[in-house]
Amino acid sequence: TQDEQYEKNMKFETYLESVVDRYLNGTLPPYLRSQPAPTRQTFPVNTVVRSTIDAVIMDETKDVLVFFTQKNDCDECAIVEKWLDEIADQIATIEPNMKIVKIDIYKNDLDRKMFSFHKAPNSTWFLEARR
Repeated sequence: TQDEQYEKNMKFETYLESVVDRYLNGTLPPYLRSQPAPTRQTFPVNTVVRSTIDAVIMDETKDVLVFFTQKNDCDECAIVEKWLDEIADQIATIEPNMKIVKIDIYKNDLDRKMFSFHKAPNSTWFLEARR
């Protein structure tokens, strides 16, 4: 009915006004795409998502190797992921203070100030002493 439609429009208008107000006040948080956080991790290569990457990478007690991948149509990513899985056990034995993680860059928004790369596969180090 017209009354229901009017009420929906008013609710939307109120919502939109609140979004604009928060934006103008600088209190609107950015929308960042993130996969759901994994409930279980696979050792030795852990999976991180946008909502967990800060806590994992900014862990100042460990060096972190971050591997950027994409699951869609990236043969090179699949090859590097397989290789990483193969050597990760050896790395963990040699260097127990290092954490190896991977993130799908097409399903998780990343802070481009923190990560500088153009395409997957790619990787970067976060060394404990440099944070």
